[in-house]
Amino acid sequence: MTARILEVKRWARRDAAGRPGWAWPAGYAAAAVVLFGCYLRLSGTQPVTSDGAANALQAWDMLHGNWLLTGWTLTDVSFYTTELPEYILVEVFRGLGPADVHIAAAITYTLLVILAGLLAKGRKTGTEGLVRVLIASGIMIAPQVGHGVFIVLLAPDHTGTAVPVLLTWLVLDRAPRRRWAPPLIGLMLTWALLGDRVALLTAVAPLVLVTATRSYQLIIARREPVKDSWYELSLAAAALGSVALSALVGAIIRHLGGFALQPAPSAFSSVEAMSAHFWWVVQGVLALFGADFFTLTLSASTALVLLHLAGLVLAAMAIGLGIRRFLSNGDLIEGVLAAAVLINLVLYLFSTVPVSIWSAREIAGILPRRARRSRAGRWPARRSGTGCCRCSQSSASVTWSPSATA
Repeated sequence: MTARILEVKRWARRDAAGRPGWAWPAGYAAAAVVLFGCYLRLSGTQPVTSDGAANALQAWDMLHGNWLLTGWTLTDVSFYTTELPEYILVEVFRGLGPADVHIAAAITYTLLVILAGLLAKGRKTGTEGLVRVLIASGIMIAPQVGHGVFIVLLAPDHTGTAVPVLLTWLVLDRAPRRRWAPPLIGLMLTWALLGDRVALLTAVAPLVLVTATRSYQLIIARREPVKDSWYELSLAAAALGSVALSALVGAIIRHLGGFALQPAPSAFSSVEAMSAHFWWVVQGVLALFGADFFTLTLSASTALVLLHLAGLVLAAMAIGLGIRRFLSNGDLIEGVLAAAVLINLVLYLFSTVPVSIWSAREIAGILPRRARRSRAGRWPARRSGTGCCRCSQSSASVTWSPSATA
């Protein structure tokens, strides 16, 4: 009997395709090592800037006992709970040096690619799970040399904020509807907000918007009892609570003599500047997806750049599918990711931020959320629907703040 039970347990640890239970973790680990090596080389093609050097010095100071960064006046973004811990970890093993910036950037982008694949995979296993991972990760796996590498593979600039945000969405996607889930998500949002207030627009606002819309559908449109919407209402409350909690923690840090921030001005664009802003947004999005063909001469490498347009088209289609899916069956994660991308792009377009291709670093987070969107269900190629479609949104959604200029 005991041998029979052990045999059943061994089979239970296999996925739907018959692979051992350790196959997925081992595959992720191997992919992470390879990707890290590639991204480290890519990051090395760009010189270290003063932004990255400042972050490395801040981490070095924290490592030597100044955990609250007393005496430091930072920009409008502290990265205190996002990239700085990563820099500290790197400096524990390497010490202080220019290479720290490249190593930390490679770690960050490797995490983004892996997390986007995990989010796109959802609960699927076997071939379908693998296809979802490959589509999501494939969309963002190869940053474009030049603009693309500078934007996503150098100094901290909102790109790393996508790591805690994607982890939050993983919890939202996988956690059961239990009373502990909303408080946990609220704490994770607080983590992101402490490091970068851009999470207010990339995570908090989309979650509040989507949960409020879902609650309206259930309570007003369908006239269901309010108690049936407790989960959505709790998520909205947790998201709003994270804003207050992060502000409180920041105030405590300042009260104890910690770092100070310099808020950047927030303003909407003038009508006269909108035309130029539109084209900077277009080129920025193309650069993020490795498809910036402007000023390129026709060659074999240009053909590869144009091939990346397929990923951008897939991501754009997935946004519409995500909205439709959310409105039809209340899939919260699909709605949140679609809302995050749209909120980021619209606010970025109407702000004063897009003044050059380099400004696209402010919306670098839309990349890992759009790849995730291909998991949205199934492509409606036929009435029965076949093929995976969840992935392209998970690689497309994280970051712009109207006050972000770092």
